[in-house]
Amino acid sequence: MIKVVLSALVVFWFLPGCSSLGRAVLAPPQASLVAVGLKEITAVGATVVFSVRVENPNAYALKVNAVRYEVLLNDQELSRGRIDQPQEVPGKGQSVIDIPVPVLYRDLFARLTDLLAKKASRYYIKGDADFGVVTVPFESRGELKIGT
Repeated sequence: MIKVVLSALVVFWFLPGCSSLGRAVLAPPQASLVAVGLKEITAVGATVVFSVRVENPNAYALKVNAVRYEVLLNDQELSRGRIDQPQEVPGKGQSVIDIPVPVLYRDLFARLTDLLAKKASRYYIKGDADFGVVTVPFESRGELKIGT
């Protein structure tokens, strides 16, 4: 009887560690920005598409549940959001996930003054991809230049 109780205590003592063990076995995927394009133009705004390459170093496929993003131009927020379109990244493979970002012209024009005056503007795109057991951040920064 005492052996059964001790065995049960040992199992319950180590059981919570099993979930963290699974996370330790998972190699985190890598995410990087590969392209920026224009998808749709309307009377009030446009949809800019940021293409993010997700590389999976694991031998098994991973499912991207959601992507959160924020886009800044000259250190001021231009757009932010969340996309809930599950997509699978194959094991030892990669997948490009398109993130459509709606931008209103009034927000864009407010930041174009610097671009036109200085012929350049800083951009910063950051976010994270939710894989369920792990969330992987991504970011890209650079400079938009005109007339060069």
